Amino acid sequence: MAEAGRARRELLAQIETGRIKSTPAGLTVDKLLDLYLARLDADGALSAKTRYDYRHYADDYVRPHFGSHRVRDVTPEVVPSWQPKLAKEGGSKRAKADDGTLLPGKALAPNTIRLARSPLSGAFKLAVESGMVAVDPTAGVPRPQRKCSIPKCWTPEQAGEFLSLMEGDRT
Repeated sequence: MAEAGRARRELLAQIETGRIKSTPAGLTVDKLLDLYLARLDADGALSAKTRYDYRHYADDYVRPHFGSHRVRDVTPEVVPSWQPKLAKEGGSKRAKADDGTLLPGKALAPNTIRLARSPLSGAFKLAVESGMVAVDPTAGVPRPQRKCSIPKCWTPEQAGEFLSLMEGDRT
């Protein structure tokens, strides 16, 4: 109990000194993404293509899942449930059947999920830098690893067959 009281006093002291700013109660991830993407546009440090990609990933993969969440409610426990959901169901761009019902989403590759994390991670880094939150909830969550595939090589018999078929062909 004494430890919790000490932690509370330390947090209040950080707020009083301005090291941590209180997050506006209604600040959503949508608004935070808007701030982050506007900052990227103003900064000009990233190429136009990269900024376009960040918007695409934010709109298709981050906003449908986290957009309406309050920034302070996105915790390191919430983020890991999002990645497997993308791996299984995909993002917001889902095809519709003739009757208008949504068809099951296409599973996303680990690299697409890794790229989709970029605007979310960047937005929370901005929130930490600005003092809106104390911790980036994406920092401790491992990125999905792409599956390494072993290149398929021809057997000596297959190589020999190919060479015999190509014998005499000069094109």
